[in-house]
Amino acid sequence: MRLYWKDAVKSLLPVAALAVYWFWGAGAIVKNSVTYDETVHITAGHVAFKERNFEFFGWDHPPLTEMVAAAPISLDLAGGSALLPVAHPSYAKGIRYQFSDLFIFQNRLDAGRMVTAARWAVFAVFSVLAVFCVWKVAGMLHPQAGPWALLFFISEPNMLAHATLATTDFGSAALCLAGFLTVLSYAKRPTYIAAVGLGLAMIALVAAKHTNVIALPVYAALFYLLRKDPGLKELRPGHLGAGVAAGTALLCVVYLGTDPSILFKGIWSTFNRANAGRSSYLMGSYSDSGWLYYLPVSIAIKTPLHLLLFMFLGCCLLALDAWRSRQRVWIFALLALPFFHITVACFSKVQIGLRYALPAYPCFVLIAGYAAAKISERRGTLIAVILGVCIAGSVGVWKCSPRFLTYFNEAVGGPRNGHHYLVDSNLDWGQGLGELAGYLKGKGVHSVYLSYFGVADPHYHGLAYIPIGMVNSGCLRPGDPQTSPLDEKRVYFAVSATNRKAVYFRDRDIFKWLDDIEPETVIGDSIFLYNLTGKTEALRRLSGLVEREGFAGETRRLAGL
Repeated sequence: MRLYWKDAVKSLLPVAALAVYWFWGAGAIVKNSVTYDETVHITAGHVAFKERNFEFFGWDHPPLTEMVAAAPISLDLAGGSALLPVAHPSYAKGIRYQFSDLFIFQNRLDAGRMVTAARWAVFAVFSVLAVFCVWKVAGMLHPQAGPWALLFFISEPNMLAHATLATTDFGSAALCLAGFLTVLSYAKRPTYIAAVGLGLAMIALVAAKHTNVIALPVYAALFYLLRKDPGLKELRPGHLGAGVAAGTALLCVVYLGTDPSILFKGIWSTFNRANAGRSSYLMGSYSDSGWLYYLPVSIAIKTPLHLLLFMFLGCCLLALDAWRSRQRVWIFALLALPFFHITVACFSKVQIGLRYALPAYPCFVLIAGYAAAKISERRGTLIAVILGVCIAGSVGVWKCSPRFLTYFNEAVGGPRNGHHYLVDSNLDWGQGLGELAGYLKGKGVHSVYLSYFGVADPHYHGLAYIPIGMVNSGCLRPGDPQTSPLDEKRVYFAVSATNRKAVYFRDRDIFKWLDDIEPETVIGDSIFLYNLTGKTEALRRLSGLVEREGFAGETRRLAGL
């Protein structure tokens, strides 16, 4: 009877982990403003459903995750039927961000409701898949690794941050692990059902994000290693046909019967674009071609310290175990998958976020879970020690809630110091605009000078503004020249962290004059808010920036102070 209850409780652990994950994720889904790429991903998914146009986002992203995000809107489950203004010139001209802005913020459906519905769709589908795969693969590693791996999973802020966004990054990570699991399952027990699962997983993997194709060589090596085991059953030729047929069918379903060759054109285009480069920031330095150490540094400072500790121990223990036991050589593939993915990403010239390494993180929690299981089995009293370390390490994560995107570990001083090391989607992706509007409203202020990095509409949040160096990929944000921030009781200037570091400005010193002014607060650890009331020299500097934006009347008022 005792064994029965023990097994029953253990089987409920994935459900409990998922419930905790959803509890923490719910706050982020509702409270954070729409982030930079979400409007385009949601719109692209809806365009794919309604127009069967799979080139709206160019060939940058395949449609699977985008269609999952758009499903509640396309199926009229977001509170009504959304209008798709394909007659607008921005659609025909392929001005993606402008058209997406029109679809999200000028629709008859509320923008917040659409974004929230899209986020929940992505979160629900891929968090269930991720928890299931973590539990299953961890059980293959060690009988007691499952609970520990789930504990590391639910306390990992980078996956949680992107799980709550309607983008492709978390879905990509979940499907990478699903692909790993299906290879293991088929190689160990080759059946027609397993072959179908393998075919579906491989196509879903690359139909979610083009860069996932770099995982395929690791899966092939894993399969080769597993098939060298003489104890495994022989493969049947029919299995290959079943897997190919299943994958082809899924590809046709994803592309709604249109030309699926777009997927392969997109893969080619993605890797060409990775060599084009983009402005990037790392610890005070700037580059248009990136750094080989960008992702290793990002992982080191944005991953919780307790996870880094157990990852290191797990790598050592797994390698030792695989070396001693020739029948467990597949463990090398678990170590190779994140290493290979990160190594390839390191050579990309587009380095704007840790999210490009996100597919490695499910492997990280599995490796850490294995270490915890191996250590705790040697002496039962160590369980309490490991739990204590995990809880202590998770405190900083929970303090970030619901701003998990801004997490930096204690080694660099936490989120408050994050902007000294990384910006863009590592810290500031436009998610703090609603929080800024709420703070200013509490101060009785309704208009502000604003240098915002993101695509959210300030007017949606009830914020009047004078735009200064807005970075929003062409979204139309004319501001409110008829409502001057100078008429408020406090004169505020809000600057997103990415703009504060001038990542996308030719003049890197455009905001250097703010170095001598202490911000009143940093909204959500991502938007600097300066009170310039009575600061004559600062207002003079500001007038020059306002003049560049073409607000002659506002410039004269500032110059006359």
